[in-house]
Amino acid sequence: MDREHPLDLDEARTYIEQAETVALYFPYFRRTLLLDMRTTPLDPPLARVVPMVRSGEERLRVLARLRPRLGRPAGVTMIPWPRFVSSAKALGLWQAIVDRMSGTGWRQAEASLERCYRELLAEERAELQRACTGDGYRTIWEQPRRSSV
Repeated sequence: MDREHPLDLDEARTYIEQAETVALYFPYFRRTLLLDMRTTPLDPPLARVVPMVRSGEERLRVLARLRPRLGRPAGVTMIPWPRFVSSAKALGLWQAIVDRMSGTGWRQAEASLERCYRELLAEERAELQRACTGDGYRTIWEQPRRSSV
């Protein structure tokens, strides 16, 4: 799974460094790390694991509901991560996220992101378990039917 999709890590880091809102999504287990750097005196930045959505428009609506005082953001940078969660750390992308969130002055950034990381790992592990046991999955072949002759 980890070697099938090439990634432009420099481009992903640039998006994380510059975007106001970022959705790093994991299509294999349909979860998203949602990051919102916008703040008010009452609203710190947001880092939360949420379900994937079908479109950028839907993500904008979700963000507006999650952060009503901030309203709807101008846009969301969506970054697919079709690899294992741990590879985001191993390849340095996770550190770019920590650096960006910490750079907002949010004191709980590192602890909050570590909770998100552990949640993503657990979600990924649960999905791999379901795949191994067949829970929610179907095979691409069928068992041969027995002849009634």
